[in-house]
Amino acid sequence: MPTESTLALAYAKIADPAQLQQPEPQLRLRACLAVFSTFGYQDTTFHELAKNLKIPERQLHKRFPSKLMVAAAILKPFLKNTLPQYLKPLTPATSLMASLEQIVPAFLRLMHGQPQQMQLLTTLMNQTTAIQSEQIAYFAQLLLAADPDHFQRLRQAHLISTDADTELLLIIFTAVTTYFTENNLFDPDVTALLSAEKEISGIIAFLTQALAATPEP
Repeated sequence: MPTESTLALAYAKIADPAQLQQPEPQLRLRACLAVFSTFGYQDTTFHELAKNLKIPERQLHKRFPSKLMVAAAILKPFLKNTLPQYLKPLTPATSLMASLEQIVPAFLRLMHGQPQQMQLLTTLMNQTTAIQSEQIAYFAQLLLAADPDHFQRLRQAHLISTDADTELLLIIFTAVTTYFTENNLFDPDVTALLSAEKEISGIIAFLTQALAATPEP
């Protein structure tokens, strides 16, 4: 479990972020991403990262004191450049389903287009938010109650093909409900419906904080 509570803290601690824009560090970060993808975030060790990078483990620790900071550096370009492109088109939604219809396909395309980044991001979101199985189940029930055919339509459109896709969809569902609620994009009735779930940490708010805490190169 990461000691830092959010990626924002990790971003704020990265020394000399301008160096991350240089070709060699970016290549090294991509190599680290491959290690995370192979072993999984929990099982990845500094030893494996250093071995893959062909540098002394002590040198890696000096540059990145925690594993979370390595992941944050990997995801920084993805969060700053790619993800915002999918958030800008959001418009006020009159219902929960209307918000989902806007963002779910975009996130699923991201998952299939950049699976390693999305896998790492999803893992970190699960660890740094208060999403619990019973809360995911609640959102799933709410989604199915709103539109029982929604999952089936997404499957037919080949936007969902595996259980992992479905799990990610539920995580996105949580993110979307929080984002739209915090930005007052829901009708009052929908906001009231979701008020009982306000203890759930917002993934989108979490990412926004991380981006705000990242110094510009």
